[in-house]
Amino acid sequence: MLTYEKLSRRPAHFLRFSGLTVEQFDPVLSALTPRIDATRRERLSRSSRQRVIGGGGKYRLALSDRLLMTLCYHRLYLTQTLLGYLFDLDGSNVCRNLQEITPLLREVLPTPERVLSKTLDTMKRIGTPEELFEKFPDLKLIVDATEQPVQRPKDKTKRNAHYSGRRKRPTKKRQVVVTSSGLVLDQSPSVPGRVHDWKLFQSHYDDMPRLGSLFGAAITYVDSGYQGIESFLPRCRIRLIQRARRNRPLRDEQKRLNSLRSSHRIRVEHAISRMKKYRIAAEIYRGRDGTYDTHMDVVAGLANLRRADSLSITV
Repeated sequence: MLTYEKLSRRPAHFLRFSGLTVEQFDPVLSALTPRIDATRRERLSRSSRQRVIGGGGKYRLALSDRLLMTLCYHRLYLTQTLLGYLFDLDGSNVCRNLQEITPLLREVLPTPERVLSKTLDTMKRIGTPEELFEKFPDLKLIVDATEQPVQRPKDKTKRNAHYSGRRKRPTKKRQVVVTSSGLVLDQSPSVPGRVHDWKLFQSHYDDMPRLGSLFGAAITYVDSGYQGIESFLPRCRIRLIQRARRNRPLRDEQKRLNSLRSSHRIRVEHAISRMKKYRIAAEIYRGRDGTYDTHMDVVAGLANLRRADSLSITV
């Protein structure tokens, strides 16, 4: 049986199984414990309940083992049946534990929403551009979209909407905004893979008015799929990868400029790669559509936690 006590004795295995080190795991567990207790007490205090609090079934696993199981699910993306064998639980109990812990885990991790709010609050307290660039010397944003394959929908309309011409299969797409240090500042809700990157940016920007001040203060790097962003954000400093057209090849100067901009833009690819180390964000997604964004927020929060720890910063 796999337990936190056993696995923590093997730090290398703990990292490979859960995606976190033991030192990173313990603060997450401490932050999660009061939320789990409060949620359980709220559930057991409902007016229709006949038993007093303390009655009824008990959890077979300690909270540390339940959290470890949730992290293993996101890191390795095992089936719930196999997780049940590893943690000595029935598959239905594994499902219930994941449904309870995953939303609360999202609340304690440095998800893009929390990192963005903290960044905007810091920017509000800065009065002048000089102070802004002193606080954020590498104030650069990189925007890109990523796709993930999903199971083939049975409904033909839904199947056509999710079909990605790039991947040649049904996918889900989401857009991420990353800082030059590799932290994920924003992640859009998922859309069908057929939606173009530029259309996704426009719709998400309109739904997130807070992004306006962020793009207005930073230098933003995007790839050639975002043609039209310069007229859409005329007051922002946009660095767009220039595209060669028929009978209009790129000049040497444009090629050098593209190379320089790509050296900055590659950091978003590294951030997406860090998120896809959690196999639930890379393999064919098997879950329900309604839980997809929650799982992706957890993955982004785990990637931010790891990145912030490597940079020795607090997020």
